[in-house]
Amino acid sequence: MLDSIADGTYVVVDKSYFGNKKHDFKDIIIVKNPSNISFVKRVIGQERDILKISDQGIIKGDYFIPHDPIFFSIKNDLVSEVAACIEYANILYRNVEEVESIFEFVSENNSVCTMHIPKGYYFVVGDNPFESMDSRFWGFIDETQIVGKVIAVF
Repeated sequence: MLDSIADGTYVVVDKSYFGNKKHDFKDIIIVKNPSNISFVKRVIGQERDILKISDQGIIKGDYFIPHDPIFFSIKNDLVSEVAACIEYANILYRNVEEVESIFEFVSENNSVCTMHIPKGYYFVVGDNPFESMDSRFWGFIDETQIVGKVIAVF
């Protein structure tokens, strides 16, 4: 289990990471959501990473985020896994301007959607996935939405 940052905790942010460096898997960053509000999130996926999504959760390598409520509710409303994958991909890719077709990035096999994170984008999740608003709701985060990397917590 990864350490979480509790509400009211102070963090020190290195803003030199903004636009200059790539963020690594499990880095804790400050990111602005589409409404321009800052949040502390953890990097789960970066450009060209592959996410596997099912009603059980999201898998990236050996990292597992349990029960994705968005995909689960979409899947229950639609007749096929393929339709659910496409609908969920529309959420994740809605902020990606350069993608002509999500079909370039999405495939479905054995009840698992496979999605590739586009260049210049990240998939971020809060440490409490059952309560967190994050990429599962906002879509992929453009690197320009990243304020900086959290380097100290107190």
